[in-house]
Amino acid sequence: VITNIAYICQISNFDSNFGLELRCGNNEKTIIFYDFHDKKIILDRSNSGENFGLEYGTQRKVSFINSKIKFHIFMDNSSLEIFVNDGEEVFTSRIFPSENSKGINVFSTGNAKVNITKWNI
Repeated sequence: VITNIAYICQISNFDSNFGLELRCGNNEKTIIFYDFHDKKIILDRSNSGENFGLEYGTQRKVSFINSKIKFHIFMDNSSLEIFVNDGEEVFTSRIFPSENSKGINVFSTGNAKVNITKWNI
């Protein structure tokens, strides 16, 4: 069972794509990332574990332009809430990864300054 977890991830000085892989493990991950070229934030749950609601798609996208981006993330066993820049945009999703998928990865295809803090809540 996954504990309720909160992250604050602040990204600045970026010049390319960047993001987070949440609930990683067993070839599973849920991705929130910024597409620098298209100026969009994308939530991708195509590899988030047990599939459901596929008729509605596995990605959510929103246009977003800002020189600094903050993801405030709340997760538990199956729910995911992501507040972008204190609520300018919000993503809500259900995910069903295996119990062993507990990792988090930060990635960038170029330069980015990243500060991340985690809390068990």
